[in-house]
Amino acid sequence: MNLLEAVVSVAASLFGSLIAVLVVLSMERARRPTLRFDVGQSHEIPQNDPLNREPCKWLRVTVKNDPTPWWIRRIYDRFPAYGCRARLTFHHLDGRPIYDPVMEGRWTNTAEPTRRIIVLTLETTTPTEYVHFDMLSVQRQVDIAPGREELLDVAIRFAGDGESYGFNSESYEHRWRHPQWRLPTGRVLVRVLVDTGGRIFSNVFEIANDVAYADFRLLRPTNVPPSLSSR
Repeated sequence: MNLLEAVVSVAASLFGSLIAVLVVLSMERARRPTLRFDVGQSHEIPQNDPLNREPCKWLRVTVKNDPTPWWIRRIYDRFPAYGCRARLTFHHLDGRPIYDPVMEGRWTNTAEPTRRIIVLTLETTTPTEYVHFDMLSVQRQVDIAPGREELLDVAIRFAGDGESYGFNSESYEHRWRHPQWRLPTGRVLVRVLVDTGGRIFSNVFEIANDVAYADFRLLRPTNVPPSLSSR
């Protein structure tokens, strides 16, 4: 083998190794969780609720982990998005924050941070119900499997007085009206950030809070300020 043939052989070997490494890296990258956000189905407590709860409407966001890409589905599965923790910030349309604190997100399908205690004493003939708030039991993280989704609470509006608030687990201690998260009348931007495995996924939505109660809704904004489009 002459020098030229040796050089060509080494180059071909290196090129083949590089291609193999790139293929492995591409497949591993494709397996990483990829979260996407969409407007979720709202939930409403109607008038004359049998549990005597105040009529109101919740706005929610859907957080979905993309399914495994088709080209590696027969070989690998995408990793679940482990330990997803959400944070929300609320802003005016120009991007200015409505309030400084970041609101910890509440995953809709996790247990409510309340325990109902029924007490019957000798002095009374009817039981008395107390609500105990157990914030230590709050589940702040969820795992999202490939192709599955979770709902995230965003805001709540009441039918009676029309007031609206950001909503999370701490809201239960304030009868769902946390004074720190009260929202102004008008259009409000909300940025949703979800952290999983050291990576942060985010998206921005618009709350229509300048409409009648029945039209209170979450939608895609027509314009996102530069300060919110970056992480």
